[in-house]
Amino acid sequence: MTRQEPWQDKWIEATDLNWKREGGFATVTRVRRKGQHTEETYALKRLKKTKDTERRRRMYREVVALETHPNPQTPGVIEHNCASYEDTSVPLYAVFEFINGPTLEERVMMEGPLLLEDALAMTERLLDTLETFHEGRYGHRDIKPDNILLRNGHLTNPCLVDFGQTFNLDDTEDALTAASEQVGNRFLWLPEHAPGSANKRDLRSDLTFCVGVFFFALTGILPSSLLDDVRNLPHQRIAARPVLEAIPEPRQTRIYQVFDRGFQYMLDQRWQSVPSLREALTRVKETHAAMPSLEDQLAFARERAALHNGSKAVLEAIDVVGKRLKVATEDAARRLGDGYRSSVEWRIPTVDAGEIWSWIRCGIDAYTAGKIINTRLRIVGVGSEVVVEELFDLKPSDVRGRLPVSNPNADPDFNETFVTLIVGNVVRGLS
Repeated sequence: MTRQEPWQDKWIEATDLNWKREGGFATVTRVRRKGQHTEETYALKRLKKTKDTERRRRMYREVVALETHPNPQTPGVIEHNCASYEDTSVPLYAVFEFINGPTLEERVMMEGPLLLEDALAMTERLLDTLETFHEGRYGHRDIKPDNILLRNGHLTNPCLVDFGQTFNLDDTEDALTAASEQVGNRFLWLPEHAPGSANKRDLRSDLTFCVGVFFFALTGILPSSLLDDVRNLPHQRIAARPVLEAIPEPRQTRIYQVFDRGFQYMLDQRWQSVPSLREALTRVKETHAAMPSLEDQLAFARERAALHNGSKAVLEAIDVVGKRLKVATEDAARRLGDGYRSSVEWRIPTVDAGEIWSWIRCGIDAYTAGKIINTRLRIVGVGSEVVVEELFDLKPSDVRGRLPVSNPNADPDFNETFVTLIVGNVVRGLS
């Protein structure tokens, strides 16, 4: 005979709805109350690995946090048995309000990035929720688009869910175990959450996650880490530039200020409180700009989504080629010897008539002669190929190189070709 679970006394699974969510720590299904005469459903959360004492403690903390800080932007607690978390013979469960709507991740993946006004409003509401918990000394530690439900599909009604990694600063038991654990998420890896870190219980980490959510909402791009292999912050990377650079000034500068501070590697250099981050977002919202019509904004949002989904490989290939040209410029300066140094300027990629292109100024500063000799190149991604053209009077002229998008590091003679070109231009410029 199958053993009855504790929740089955009052609840029955809504199997007709075929709805289930699997996480690393728990399973969530939809249930109805036994004997009810309506179709209303709730979310039943059941712990996996029910003998794991740390997981049981986390589930208890989650329920306590939500019960003691009720908020319209978090799921209401209906019933639970988590007070028995110390008795490992009792399978734990909790029944929550069911929030109908897609996750932010699903919304962006299906329909593309949000318009700026919607992204700002959504993030501000998220901060309001976070402030309530921070005032109670609770941190979330797992804020990501997949844990933000848009109630009834409304962008300005985000509900924060899954408090399974929550902590309370007054919980000394949690403080003793946290240093050896891996916490956080893969949406945005934070150094303070790495194994061995003694600073996993810091409310400011939640603010960094909120900046990451704002970035994702605007661009449709996962920030993943604060620094990439060349130490670029998420908003400085090649895939994000076309989206952010298209935002009209002066709002663009304000947004960069949010990201410049929010994505700093050192925690002390990031946003330090909910009010300070909210104020920065308010400055973006209140900064007047010549905004396009709603129709133009919607069209642009669709273009952004198409660019991100269909042209990522081209953007990455252009980035690789640009870096190779930068190296060639540095090699040319070394070949010319003392009295020369490289100077490179790189324009953000632009989409124009189906092409993705950028230009790079490969300058050599002949400082003993007091001159800068520039070689201007245009990098164009068309179809399966990246083409490098030399520019004269900023107009495309001679094709100097071709590389496949699938392998932009091909052609070992590519760098030597451009070293020779740059050196030759410098010699002619000084003659």
